Amino acid sequence: FQTYLPKIAEDTFDPQLLTGDQVSVERAVNVIESVSNGFSAEECLEGFNLQIDDWHAAVKILTQIFKHYYNCKSESDTCTLYSDRTLINRRNVKEDPKTAYRADRYFFVLVVKSRIIAGAMKVVGINDKCSSPTEFPMPEDMAKASKEQKLHYLHKAAAKIIDELVLEESTGINDICNQIILTQEQEDKKPAATNLQWLISL
Repeated sequence: FQTYLPKIAEDTFDPQLLTGDQVSVERAVNVIESVSNGFSAEECLEGFNLQIDDWHAAVKILTQIFKHYYNCKSESDTCTLYSDRTLINRRNVKEDPKTAYRADRYFFVLVVKSRIIAGAMKVVGINDKCSSPTEFPMPEDMAKASKEQKLHYLHKAAAKIIDELVLEESTGINDICNQIILTQEQEDKKPAATNLQWLISL
């Protein structure tokens, strides 16, 4: 096991965070506990900080997102996922996250961040990266302001953005999320219904 850990000294390992699903973490904990009475750090398998990371659930969520919002026929539709993928030349992004989970995840996070930045710029009145906000102007003496004053301005700007982009549209977002969940539940029930009909026909 310790071949995966960097050594600080001869018998001292640099602790590293390892993640896995619940079953993998449970098995690893049991193995480490079984050798906890060892005489050395290597025998005790020291240096492993285990944390549950449900990769399968993350893949399912990302799969649902791409199923509803990623379409290979929408290249000409501006601001769609596939159009953005072509625009920034992310060739490693695939339609099925199961075959390219890491690339799809990084791409989706990038797309969400870009939308947040674009929305924030619109709310505070920034037209490009070199302009100053017109809807939420900065104080004239901002350059000489203290750190606390700058943070106070940023907090007020963030509150304005949240109020206009999140709270006012929360109902619509909730409706979309509920519709996705409902669709998934209906799809999950289809095989069971088919099997039930087959049993009835017998």
